[in-house]
Amino acid sequence: MTQQEPQTDAAPREAPTTAAARPDKAPRSGRHWVAIIVLMLVGHVVAVTVLIVSSSGDPSHQVIPDYYKKAVRWDQHMAQQRRNAELGWSLDVSMKRLAARGGERVGAVEVAVALRDRLGRALRGADVKLRVFHKARAGRMLRASLAEGAAGHYSAKLRMVRLGLWQLDFVVEHGGARFTQRLDRELLSRVGKLAHRRVARGAE
Repeated sequence: MTQQEPQTDAAPREAPTTAAARPDKAPRSGRHWVAIIVLMLVGHVVAVTVLIVSSSGDPSHQVIPDYYKKAVRWDQHMAQQRRNAELGWSLDVSMKRLAARGGERVGAVEVAVALRDRLGRALRGADVKLRVFHKARAGRMLRASLAEGAAGHYSAKLRMVRLGLWQLDFVVEHGGARFTQRLDRELLSRVGKLAHRRVARGAE
């Protein structure tokens, strides 16, 4: 009788793979990380440049003239305010839209001022200067010297095209005295004026 060899259920073992038989993995290159960093830096520079250009080109953004000097000279500013109170002068300001001329799309605005002293008397022969800008366009500043017409009445024409709120800064010099005043005035269309009058009448 021939003897049968015992059968086993164990799977045959694979031969170990040698180092030479293993595929080599290519080392990851760090160049793509360098490229990402460079792109981020370039994007940051571009974004900052766009912000600077857009802010400098927008007339609604404007650095206040002599802002630092005004802050340093706060005492002088307060002294001028006290001087204004001592003088007691008053400015009665009105604005009127004039008819357009020639190829003008919108007519100029006449700014008229009645200047009076503490006793209500007209101040003649004063030097009245005006600096004005729209609240939404601080970068577009207009300047004018007001000419005297009737006694104590001064006026100037300015190209105030936009409707809305304007800031008017007056400097008045008379007899060696200096008087300043800042006012906000709203420039309305004809329809806006009518609506404003109706509201005012209804409030009375």
